Amino acid sequence: MFISNYASRARIASGTSIFLGIWLLVSPWVFGYQVDGAPAIWNSVTVGGAVAFFAACNLLSAHPRTGLYWINVLLALWIMMSPFRYGYAANTGFFDNLVLAVMIAGCAIGGDAATASAEKVRKSEV
Repeated sequence: MFISNYASRARIASGTSIFLGIWLLVSPWVFGYQVDGAPAIWNSVTVGGAVAFFAACNLLSAHPRTGLYWINVLLALWIMMSPFRYGYAANTGFFDNLVLAVMIAGCAIGGDAATASAEKVRKSEV
């Protein structure tokens, strides 16, 4: 019973991260920071796609990997720093990136905790 509850929490965290990664992918055009140049666009597209990809790998896997969650935490840290690196920190894209980074990191840490708890319960039942 407890395993499925933890597993559903991990799936919800991964599904939410997929949505957030896709939002990051399209955010240059939504918030208008595509005018800041190709690096800002490619950063959002690449990192958003990576976040969505790693979250989808965990969502579709029969046994989610905690390492993929931590890759998304590292990507969230980069999302926070990238507006300064690519020069769109004065744009509304900065606040979008900041909120997305916090949400992606939260989902990744929550998904990792749920996956680790499910594994601990699974091992104790054996």
